[in-house]
Amino acid sequence: MLGSLVGHVARQHRPAYVLSLAAFLLALAALLAQPGFAPPAITAMVMAMGVENAVFERDSEVHIGLTYMTGTLVKVGQRLAGALLGGDWLAWFPYLML
Repeated sequence: MLGSLVGHVARQHRPAYVLSLAAFLLALAALLAQPGFAPPAITAMVMAMGVENAVFERDSEVHIGLTYMTGTLVKVGQRLAGALLGGDWLAWFPYLML
């Protein structure tokens, strides 16, 4: 969802902005990789993996799937981002049910 929102704002500069966000999240994970900070570090890494899917997004659809198992989760995030941007508020629900 975060990657879709950043990509929407970036428009023609989508890849640079989305990859910069992914790099920031990975750097944050590296900084947090200390004893006692495992959950925040893991969260930042997971967010970076989700964000990367928005690099190849066109018309709110990912045309190249980067992560096979999370495809449905990517669709949920894209549809939630679309709802926040004025789209159908329930378009995410069928994907969540999967």
